[in-house]
Amino acid sequence: MKKLWVVLAVLALTHIWLLTGCGDDDDGGDADVVDSDTSQINEFHCNQEDFYTVENGNMCHDDYQCKSRFCEAWSSIPVDPDARCVDAPADETQLRYMATVVDFETREPIPNVQVRAAPALLTQTQKRNVKPTQTKISDEKGRVEMFLVEGDDLTDPLAEVVMADHEGYYFTATGVVEKNPPNTTGGPWPEGSATNNMLLVSLDLVSKLQTAMAADPDKKDISVLGTDGGAMGRVFQLSDGKAIEGVVLESRTPADKRGSIVLYPNADNTGFQDSTSSTGMFLIFFAGAGEKFDLFKDGVQISTPWDEGTTGSTSTLIFAMDMWVDDLTWCDNIPVDIDKGI
Repeated sequence: MKKLWVVLAVLALTHIWLLTGCGDDDDGGDADVVDSDTSQINEFHCNQEDFYTVENGNMCHDDYQCKSRFCEAWSSIPVDPDARCVDAPADETQLRYMATVVDFETREPIPNVQVRAAPALLTQTQKRNVKPTQTKISDEKGRVEMFLVEGDDLTDPLAEVVMADHEGYYFTATGVVEKNPPNTTGGPWPEGSATNNMLLVSLDLVSKLQTAMAADPDKKDISVLGTDGGAMGRVFQLSDGKAIEGVVLESRTPADKRGSIVLYPNADNTGFQDSTSSTGMFLIFFAGAGEKFDLFKDGVQISTPWDEGTTGSTSTLIFAMDMWVDDLTWCDNIPVDIDKGI
């Protein structure tokens, strides 16, 4: 399985599995509410031996499903309905990056964006001045495709990112993928990207959030979003692409050793609350290098221990990401048109 840990100062992405039971919510609440049950962890994650079993031509939503190790998809949120397993690049040193450039808030595709791929660590230190490994312009549907080659394009010891400085948007970076850890089967880099959306945060949204922080006596001295860096993300449910309300990020770093601050804007971005609003949005400031976060809802962890988010920060650049809980259960409730044989 492709590890999708988020290294925000290094890789702005994550992939979260839903730990869910099969019954209805006990309180009969809103359909958007995730019903989590930690007793289902072993059952839900029971068939790891069935990774990479879907034949070419069948529906997929992630590379780990496909026997070829590549799911041809233009979007992660919402799931691309036309995504299918296809052959991965024949060269093990080549990574095929496919994504749609979208507005962080509206999810609308953005055409004619100059998207630059670059090593993550250099992006953290050199920011706008980093030399891109490749540059492509998004088409009329906002789509970008790159074939990144180890040694030529993929040179970072940890990860690759994409970034853009587009009119009306803040300088934003989104992760492509982490480098495979040592002793992983296959090449040194995965066959495809870990997320299929490149996110851009509008200047208007950044301004609203800066104003909201400045107006809050408890927030005004924390930081200036963008100027001082920071990360922005949203939490989604994979099956329908809806934002999840009431989610809290919890750091794994002991309280006496961490300096990170997580904020949750309200739905109209004029103030803050104790968990994600109906937009699913969160902000992270002052994350320590390699600091890991888990997702909780109603006191129950909805991200698995091995799918945590890891973050950091760098000035003048916003790292944007999607986080999602995967309720397209691959163990007991595989979509009928996936011939997986579980």
